[in-house]
Amino acid sequence: MLELRSTLTNWYFDAFIKAGDSQLALIEPGLLHPLDQWYHLAFVIDHGKLETFVNKRKELEGKIGMTPLKNGKTSIGIRQNEISWFKGAIYKIRITPEALKPKNFMVD
Repeated sequence: MLELRSTLTNWYFDAFIKAGDSQLALIEPGLLHPLDQWYHLAFVIDHGKLETFVNKRKELEGKIGMTPLKNGKTSIGIRQNEISWFKGAIYKIRITPEALKPKNFMVD
């Protein structure tokens, strides 16, 4: 899950993953970004290491025991439980089979 949590004038990144019985949240409300600007967000998963990036700058990282995903669901602009609707614009979404380095984010 990639989610933006907003305050009155800013937002912060909330990333969450669950794999089997393992789960990890990467969230820090003190890492604030001004509203009303375009941002590039990335959530990189590589051999159990998770990293979050905003505009190619790493914010948080953690580790999780990964198991292969056999099925799943996707939603864009809303949580799976249909709360917290996104009220912005999404320019592009890119999902790759390999972990990318920040210099390769959003390269066409």
